[in-house]
Amino acid sequence: MFDLSSSAATAVSSLGGFAPTMDGLAFSPTDILFGLRSDFAALYTIDQVSGVITLCGNLTIAKILGLVGLVFQSDGSLFGS
Repeated sequence: MFDLSSSAATAVSSLGGFAPTMDGLAFSPTDILFGLRSDFAALYTIDQVSGVITLCGNLTIAKILGLVGLVFQSDGSLFGS
């Protein structure tokens, strides 16, 4: 978590005992934060208050194509790059 008023950063979550790293982050049109981990080829949602991550699903194609970026279209379509 990053506090804009004090510029302080605090780790608020862990995945399997280690801090998660996300290769791509994107907000959906409904303000849901998604994260992509290309090393695990998985897509997660990230709670913006608690930092808790929840697995949405595995993305075998992400690992094959080397996806590291995410972007949402205004209609809610999610793209990887």
